[in-house]
Amino acid sequence: MTETMWAYRMSGPRELERITASRLSESDLQAGDILVEIEVGGICGSDLSYFNGGLPRRPLPVDDPTGIPVGGSLHEIVGLVRASRDPSRRVGSRVVGWATTHQGLAELTVTPGTSVIEYGPEWSPREAVALQSLACVIYALDRISADFTGRTVAVIGLGPIGVLFSHVAKSRGAAQVIGVDQVDRSDLASAFGVDEFVWSRAERWAARIGDDARPDVVIEAVGHNTETLVDAIEAAAPKGVVFYFGVPDQAYYAFPMDRFFRKHLTLIGGVTGDRSGSLTKAEEYARAYPGLFGSYLTHHFPIAEAQRAYEHAVRPAPGQLKITIGFDQ
Repeated sequence: MTETMWAYRMSGPRELERITASRLSESDLQAGDILVEIEVGGICGSDLSYFNGGLPRRPLPVDDPTGIPVGGSLHEIVGLVRASRDPSRRVGSRVVGWATTHQGLAELTVTPGTSVIEYGPEWSPREAVALQSLACVIYALDRISADFTGRTVAVIGLGPIGVLFSHVAKSRGAAQVIGVDQVDRSDLASAFGVDEFVWSRAERWAARIGDDARPDVVIEAVGHNTETLVDAIEAAAPKGVVFYFGVPDQAYYAFPMDRFFRKHLTLIGGVTGDRSGSLTKAEEYARAYPGLFGSYLTHHFPIAEAQRAYEHAVRPAPGQLKITIGFDQ
């Protein structure tokens, strides 16, 4: 008799359904893989395009007619290693990191051992899952500079990723951190190092900036649209840096090349590399700022209410940052 596990999948746009799927086991592992029993998941903005009915921009295992994989879409995970073909990941250890196929909305998932680390005992599973988002931010900012002393940094989008960008930039010496969001984040901004919060669409904010007040670094932390990259380029100071962190949904973007060229800007983008190394840095950072996750983790749902969790996530609201899901049955 075939063993089974529970999982969720998309039955339609913005509609999750719980299903019974074939149970993953050690036989499903390739060299370097681990089998993780998930305890807590965190919802990321890059999961929401799937939830809204879009197709992924990268190939994923597809095992149902919707084109969305069983267990999709969730990739920020904390869990227990149940089987391992990575000698550095021991069975029974608790790990945090990536479900690299985005199939983390299930009882079990397979992921490379290099995409996780074993986390310290001071973190609850719910706190530990926030290390994954922090790792992404630290890796991205390392690509710009380890030191932002004297620089003005603007972050477009003060959602769960944007506030971490603000916090880390400020900790690296930024003279001023400006946060821009069309959701009122005034109740949370100062806790994450934001010196000036602008409650506005990014387009309006960028159009109003005087030349003497343009930020040296602009981080686009929204994604999933083409407009905010244009706004970031418009806002940036000459010889500034624009980091496009938000995940693109479209293969091609209209680009203001003349404006970019004449301002002598640098554009950086990309996904997180060296995942285990970045997670280690994130844990070190969180230890240095022990109150960080208290303001960050705002909503938690049991797995039976996964639908409600995603519905909250697609509707940003004041007082709402990181949404997590507990997998206790």
